[in-house]
Amino acid sequence: MAARLHHISPAETAPPVRYSGEFMKLREQGWVFLFSALMILMALGAAGWLLIGGSGLQLETVFLLLVCGVVALVFVVALRFLGPS
Repeated sequence: MAARLHHISPAETAPPVRYSGEFMKLREQGWVFLFSALMILMALGAAGWLLIGGSGLQLETVFLLLVCGVVALVFVVALRFLGPS
């Protein structure tokens, strides 16, 4: 009778990884920074697309431009106050 070997994965043998609070805070701030920068670029890109497309004087487009501007402004303010606390 052949003995069956139990496969042990590295996750079962490695000790649990513990991160310090400082590392997690910096990591979280990095993700918030990237997300905010992406949202700013997307809002400005959408506004630019609307203006380049030539539909900038329609009522719906003016509203969309206003919304894009507010979204970009909110995330700019978020980035402004994101610094170390």
